[in-house]
Order: sequence, then structure tokens, then C-alpha cells
Amino acid sequence: MTPHDWQALVERFAPRVQLSRTGLFKDRYGPASVEWYLERCTLRDHDDPTVCIARPTVADLACHRQKCAYLKPDNEHVYNGDWHAAPMYAHVRAVTDAGGQFDGRQIDIQYWFFHPYNGPIGILPVFGAHEADWEHVTVRVSRWRTLGESAVEAVFFAAHGHTEGSWLVSRSGQPKGGAYTLSGGSHVDVWSAWHSHASYERRGLHLRSKTYFVANDVCSGGGEWGPLEGGRLVLVAVDEAVCGPGDTGVDSAPWLSFGGRWGSSEESPRGPSQQGTWRDEGSPAPLGQARQIAGFGEHWGEKFGTTCVALGALGGRDVLAVGRKGPDHDRFFLFGWQGDGLVELDGGGAHWPDKRGCRAIAVGAFGEQGVLAIAPEPGDDPGDVELYRPTGDRGALEIGRPWQTIGADWGETRACAALALGRLGGEQVLGVALEARGDASGSPRFEIYRWQGALARWQGGESWPGPCGCTAIAFGDWGGQPVVAVGRSAGPGARIELHAVQGDGLVQVPSDGDLPDDVGVADLAFGEVGGQPVLAAALTADEGLRFIVLAAAESAADDRDPAAAGAGFASILRGGEGWGAGRRATGVAFGDVDGEQVMVVSRSGRDNMRVALYRDSAGRLLEFSRYGNGWGKGRNATAVAIGSLGDQQVIAYGRNDGKHGRGGLISPL
Repeated sequence: MTPHDWQALVERFAPRVQLSRTGLFKDRYGPASVEWYLERCTLRDHDDPTVCIARPTVADLACHRQKCAYLKPDNEHVYNGDWHAAPMYAHVRAVTDAGGQFDGRQIDIQYWFFHPYNGPIGILPVFGAHEADWEHVTVRVSRWRTLGESAVEAVFFAAHGHTEGSWLVSRSGQPKGGAYTLSGGSHVDVWSAWHSHASYERRGLHLRSKTYFVANDVCSGGGEWGPLEGGRLVLVAVDEAVCGPGDTGVDSAPWLSFGGRWGSSEESPRGPSQQGTWRDEGSPAPLGQARQIAGFGEHWGEKFGTTCVALGALGGRDVLAVGRKGPDHDRFFLFGWQGDGLVELDGGGAHWPDKRGCRAIAVGAFGEQGVLAIAPEPGDDPGDVELYRPTGDRGALEIGRPWQTIGADWGETRACAALALGRLGGEQVLGVALEARGDASGSPRFEIYRWQGALARWQGGESWPGPCGCTAIAFGDWGGQPVVAVGRSAGPGARIELHAVQGDGLVQVPSDGDLPDDVGVADLAFGEVGGQPVLAAALTADEGLRFIVLAAAESAADDRDPAAAGAGFASILRGGEGWGAGRRATGVAFGDVDGEQVMVVSRSGRDNMRVALYRDSAGRLLEFSRYGNGWGKGRNATAVAIGSLGDQQVIAYGRNDGKHGRGGLISPL
């Protein structure tokens, strides 16, 4: 990279700072440039009275690395700064792993702000006043060598230094605590506190327990400052570790080597490169705890746990479909979003015999219309899959009696284990995973239904060993073509297969299942990580590996031939090894949340989290939030889904029996 490239990169992510310039908390102590400040200072030395340089230059500072040197402003008028012409100063550094190695995936860009004076703060503003004030924020950036693809991954808001500053990894559409916001897609919004100039992610009051709350910060905003407002940005240093072969590098600013204080008091700070945060601010803050924004099932009774959830469109509106256990009354429900919460629209399943619960559910497009697909738990006979079409108006969304049923020819050896709606062979289709009850040798283990004026189907899995059933099914794109992924119960051979349409039937896309024989697949979901399609699988293991995320191996062949594409899987994430014995993954989902690709894994648990959230970070999936801590022993997350509801992207989860709610919608923040 050239100096021009580095400049373009730091400008792309330059923050927009809101100085406190309005109301009661109007800060008169603005930022300034280093040169402006030096023209109004004298360089002195506590240990050497002969040092007295009026209006020192940056070269003079470079020659005084001793800690006893300091800068004395000419008068108090200097304290006001020159904020309309003040620049930000950028420093690029490497992000290293635990072993101190830089893999090139991410870099940190620090943006430093200089204020000639730090004003008094506190309940009575008498604390903390001193000459000179260096403040900063750090923006962690991925894919930084490709400017058009680079993105913000985390932000360190320094507040009052390393002990009070914090890394934030969650992004929000509106300013709020614990999540940063962006202007123009890449410029972090920063609020500068009144007089202290501490950097925060939102306006308002910020409590400081380390000062016993007597020196709290207030951010009032009203003074927009930064390159977005026509200001300057000066690149002062790029760490040598970041520069790769062919990089021309950037000369560091001479004043960075000044070792003294930038004001005349002992509280005055040393320069950016003399502070510990220049080199290290730790790792991003501990995982945030997701919060619930709506719930359902609070009044079901202790025996009625949620078994499955799905999000999709039905009857012209977005709905949440929920299946639950028996023993009587409705076994499945439709919810919509109204006002600021969930409202029940309709339910069904009360006509099912043998006190069966709902085993699988799917909602969305099928053929040219929306359907709700429901599978009851098998009883003495396997039971059928029911398809419902909505009746009534958009507000009522009544579903009435089943429109079609599937499964009359399955016999006693097969029953529905999972359902999915998606696209395959140019049509909107319904996938049915079939479990094997006894020896089902020679029988199909999954079916794909199309609507062509009547139900038509493709079948697969006839060659599977007799006791192996299909446990999960999902539709997505792989190698540039639509495919169906099917998961299998434990046993020998591949546990995950991909199939595409070729001619009048299905053809298997070569794949492999790198899983122990005693591990099966509980759920599947397609997604995207780093711009490439991936397939996530929740596994049935009680210990060790609980979920895996797969991408196409580099050896994938010509995607024009479905039988030749995707010549194998490459694992990009293997997770759950640290969960502890007895905790299984129960579901997995991919989707878009606040403009970012998010993967969610639900699990059973004796304690701690029941839902883990992962986000795309520089082509990797990193856990950034959790939910379900504190549920108590025996409380499991049974299913998870991501989709649209009420003009918002939501994460839905289900919970097993017990007291209180049986599921709801959660926000990552």
C-alpha cells in the first residue's frame, strides 16, 4: 500500500465526533492542532532550567524525549482551542493473536484528539481540571486491504483510559448504551463529554463508579466535528508489523517521540505514543447478553413446552409459527406483530388424536402461495403432514382446516422428523425429512414436494442403511446453484448430503461427513460468511463437538454439472467443545440482523447460556452475544429461527416446559 492508500483507509473510517456545545453543558474547551498549540507554548524542563524554547517546533519536541520536559501555554486564552480547524490524528496498528502474531485479517485504527485544556467536572465542577488533554477512540477494521469490502468490527471508546474504556462489538440503528452507531456506513459516531472530552457511544449521562459517581460525564452533543464536516485527518503512524511486502510505509510524526507532558501540571498527559493504550487496549469486551423484546406461552401451563418455531410470510403478513407439546387443546399457533408486541392470530391441532404435540413446523411460499406446514408427533400410526392455506382477511389470518395432507403412503416404518420450505429446481418447494422407525431399508428418507395443480414429489435416501433416518432438511445455494441439504441420524457414512435437481429427479452433489459414527445431525441452516455460502449443522453429541459450519472445499469442480460441484466440505468453524457434558445443540439458524449476517445456535443446558449468537467478522464467525443465562437447571432452548416480523429482523426461540414463558423474540444487544 502507498501513503495515499493508507490515507484513504483511515479517512474511510474517520469518526464523527459530537462535541458538547449546547445547553447547560456547553464546553468552551475545544480541540486544536499540535502546530497551533505549539505556537502558543513554551517548552521547559523541570530538571534543567536552561531549557526554555518559546514557540517550539515539532522538531524541537522530537529532541526532548525526557519525561521531565513539559509545555507551558502562554495564557488561558489558549485553553479554548481552535476546534473549527483542529484535525484528528490517525495511528494504524496490527491486531495480534494470543501468541503475538499478526495474521493480517484485522487492524486497529486509533483516532486521537488533542484539547489544550481539560475543564473541571463533577457534581460541583471542581475535579479534574488540567492543561492539555489527549483523547481517542479505536476502530477495529476487517478486510482492510480491499477498501470497498473493509468493515467496522468493533470500537474501543476510551472514556477515561484503559480502566474505564470498553470495547463494543454490537451495532445499533439508534444511539444506546453498549452498542455503537455508524454514519454513512463506516464512520463511528462518538460523543465527547463536557469538559473531560472522554469518548462515549451515546449522548446523555455516563456514571463513573470509580469516582464514586461524584465526577460523572455528560455528553450533550451539538458540535459536529471531523472529516465528514470538512475537517482534516492527519495520518501520524503506521506500525511496521502492518506493512507488508511492497508497502511504501508512512513516516511517523516527529512529535510522537516527545517524552514529556503536554501541559505544565503533573495531571497533564503524555503524548499518544507514550501511553499504554497506543500499543494495547485488550480484547473486545466480554460477550453481551441479548435481551428479550417479546414473549409467548406464559399461560400455557407447566406441561406445554415449545417444540419448534418458524418465521415467514402467510396471508400477506409476516408471522411467527410456534409448535408445542400436547396433551390437548391447540398444538400450534400463529403470532403477528402489533404495536410493540406479539399478538396471537390463530391456532390449530386440537383435532389431533392421542394427545400428540407438534413435532415440526414451516411457514412460507409453496407453489405460488403461502402455506403453513405442520407435522404432529407420531403415535401408534405415523401421522400425516398437514398443509394450511390462510382464509379470512389480512388482520384475522384464519387457517381453518387442513388444505392438503402428506404421508398416507409412508407406512409404519417412517414418520416426519423435520420440515423446510425453500426453492429448488426453479420452484417453491416443501422438504420433508423422514425418520426411520425400525428397519426402513430401501425406503425414501426424504421427500421434496412441488405444487403443479396437484402435489408432485422427488424422493431420496433409499440407499441409506436400514436404521438411519433423515433428521434435518434445509434449502440454499451451493456452488452457484440451488440445493437441498439433508442431515442424517448417527451411523456409518456421510451424515450430511447435498442434492440438486437434474432432469426429472435429484442427483447427489459429492460431499463428505467428517463426523464420528455416534454423532447425528439435529438441524441445518444455509448462510453466508465472508461472501461465500456456508452450511451450519447442529449436532446430537452430548460432549465434544456440538455444531459445525462448512464451506465448499477449494477442490469444488465445474458448477455447471450438479454432480461435479462441491467436491467436499471445508470446516470454517467447529464449536461447542467447551459447553460441558450433557449439553446438546438443538437448533441453528442464519439470517440478516441489523444489516449483518448472524448465526444463532440454541442448546439444552443445565446452566449458563441457552442461545449463542455469532456474527461474520472478516470471513470468520465470532460469538458476540448470548441469551438464557439464569433460566435454571433443566430449562432448554428447543429451537431457533431468524426472519422478518413487523418490519424488523428478529430472532425467535422456543423453550421447553416449566414455569413462565415458552419462548419469544430476542435482540442481540
